[in-house]
Amino acid sequence: MMLLQNHRIAHVHAPSRKRKLAPAAPASTAALVTHHDSHSHHHNACAAPKRVRQWNEIEYEEMLLEATLLREELELLVAVALDLCKDLGIDVRNVLRFAAELRQVEALLMQPEGMTVDRIRMACQQMLSMCQYLCQHHNDHFLLIEMHDELRVSRNRCMRFVCQYGAKLGLYC
Repeated sequence: MMLLQNHRIAHVHAPSRKRKLAPAAPASTAALVTHHDSHSHHHNACAAPKRVRQWNEIEYEEMLLEATLLREELELLVAVALDLCKDLGIDVRNVLRFAAELRQVEALLMQPEGMTVDRIRMACQQMLSMCQYLCQHHNDHFLLIEMHDELRVSRNRCMRFVCQYGAKLGLYC
């Protein structure tokens, strides 16, 4: 179920330069952003039509910070995995694809004016897939160079991210 809809993220022109989710609204509106689930017409047990509490500025900034930290960790791990693949003679295509996707995620997180909820969701899904792939296919390789702990820390960060922000981003219902 996609709890968040594809709304543009307005850049608030305050000194703190905070960003908000949803269309630009007058300053007198409430801090919480809420809206209806337009996908409620689909027959889905998770798709009950109701108003849901969404992001306030602080929650949104925290989510972006966590997503950025996760991306940075994955960038390092993907670079290490690429080197390991080359050294061990393993196919590098998936790791190269992940490296390209991470560059796109970085560009997205740095450009608030073009960011939408769907793009954030897609970027997070890509990062979660990368972490899952690295854990499933390169765990033993990271053990060889004593970087297994870094892989585990990144996996745990991914899991915390999903637990904390997954429902709001529509990563699961």
